[in-house]
Amino acid sequence: IGLFMILAWGVADISANWRYRKIVLISACSLILLALLFQARIQVGYWQNSISLFEHAVHAVDNNYLAHNNLGVALSDVGKYENAIEHYSEAIRIKPDYENAHFNLAHRLSLQGRIEEAIEHYSAAVCIRPDLVNAHNELGKLLASRGNFRDAIFHYKEALKKDPADAVTYYNIGLALMAMQHYEEAIRQILEAIRINPEFVEAHNDLGIALARLGKTSEAIEHFRKAASLKPDYMAARDNLQKILEIKQRSH
Repeated sequence: IGLFMILAWGVADISANWRYRKIVLISACSLILLALLFQARIQVGYWQNSISLFEHAVHAVDNNYLAHNNLGVALSDVGKYENAIEHYSEAIRIKPDYENAHFNLAHRLSLQGRIEEAIEHYSAAVCIRPDLVNAHNELGKLLASRGNFRDAIFHYKEALKKDPADAVTYYNIGLALMAMQHYEEAIRQILEAIRINPEFVEAHNDLGIALARLGKTSEAIEHFRKAASLKPDYMAARDNLQKILEIKQRSH
């Protein structure tokens, strides 16, 4: 602002005695406005959408890891997944300790079924930033899908340190423990999930399964019924309830 004030006042003083002052200044201002209008039109084109904006940022500034990551997000939003992966990877090449790019790349890789690569980048994200809750949770899910339940539980518990009221994480720990046939501890974890969210349908159903495995039929029936009442079209709970009632009837 100061520079423009100096320019405006300076031009007025300098041109005070010009013979064709008005014509010269009007012509000069018109040319400047036309040049600015042309430049503004170019700049507005860059802001047309997120892709054009961040593509411009990538080309305008070398090694712009933020722009590469954001361009990856924009490309992913419109279904250009391979291009998105390229830009996430470029962001990581420029700044290897950029946890957001590792997380975004891992997420996209996992959706494409490239699980081992996704695990690698989620692991990098939590090494760089240990309190990254979403990365711990997603890493836990992928590790569990590979049968690595102990490491999955470790990452779920790391997530709980930052977000101790997350019912889904307690539930996921319970599922991992059930897969390891540690039913007593699984029941405790799933009960905590239900305490946080009493209408957690899947938790009631899987709690019923864990209770049934321990022979606690009456309690299992209670939770199968609860799941079915919360979500009448939840066939897993209805099937489990029917089976356990049939088994109970035969035993009598």
